[in-house]
Amino acid sequence: MEQNNQATQENNNEAVLTNLAIKNLQGSVPWMKFLSVMGFILTGIMALSSVFMLVFGSSMPTAGGFMLIYGIIYLVLTVIFFFINFYLFRYASNVSGFYFTKDSLQLEKAFKMQKIYWTIKGVLLIVYLALIIITAIVVVTGTFMQLGQLAY
Repeated sequence: MEQNNQATQENNNEAVLTNLAIKNLQGSVPWMKFLSVMGFILTGIMALSSVFMLVFGSSMPTAGGFMLIYGIIYLVLTVIFFFINFYLFRYASNVSGFYFTKDSLQLEKAFKMQKIYWTIKGVLLIVYLALIIITAIVVVTGTFMQLGQLAY
């Protein structure tokens, strides 16, 4: 009886999930699917925005260069966000497949998708924080340079 209540149990060096753990995993599937589908919709909007910037940015004489740069940045972000949502959706689908089939291969695939999902999110966070630091350095340096010019 006590063995069934343990979260994991050693059995030939493999962890065994309890029914409560499986139920909790399955309970998160609707939220993962909701978030990934909303992410796909927002990614589609980003793709349309990117195309708009690339097409109409080239026809704008004053701000065309900036629009093209933003269009390319949006296009790159669109691809990245697509894959983030793709891996989240695959994770949810594999957890759901495991719930119905109890096939451990489905659970292994789910955890692999989850690992890729969090790896991409982690790398993006590192890049984002680096950009914030670089921007802060550029702004502070530019401000001091401007103040130095005003003193003369």
